[in-house]
Amino acid sequence: MMPPSSQVTRSGPPQSAGLTLTPPAGWANRVLPTLGGIVLAGTEADLTAQTPAGPRLTAVPNTAAPTADKLIANLDTGALFAPTATQQTFGPYEQVPVLRFMTAATPSDGETVEIMAITVAPHEAYLMTLEAPSSSWNTAQATLEGIVASASINAELFPK
Repeated sequence: MMPPSSQVTRSGPPQSAGLTLTPPAGWANRVLPTLGGIVLAGTEADLTAQTPAGPRLTAVPNTAAPTADKLIANLDTGALFAPTATQQTFGPYEQVPVLRFMTAATPSDGETVEIMAITVAPHEAYLMTLEAPSSSWNTAQATLEGIVASASINAELFPK
């Protein structure tokens, strides 16, 4: 049974319908109202903060776009650098296309955001938003990307 969206959990790997992530020990997480959505943060307060004081990762499924590049095309990319494309393994899925966008923020801008679109099959994608204060982004980015790399995706749970 999944915890209600208002319940914060700290034990076991965070999971929501279709997605399991492994954050560092002690991180807080919350299942989002969006089926399959989850948010993780270094502190409980950062789960819901408008701008987190530390690292935060939000993952939501997206079934509207057939591919990651179509999903990204629907974002406001004016403040984002050009995407980089890679491939990763997620659970049983090998060589999954991953598109990454970064904000053009500098430490004086306050926050850096990296958006990753992960497409496991047509109309079966996750949009992950990695956030942290720009002043600590270099350290936070490695931690957040490690969480993304830990993802196990069960695309069979996407709505048909």
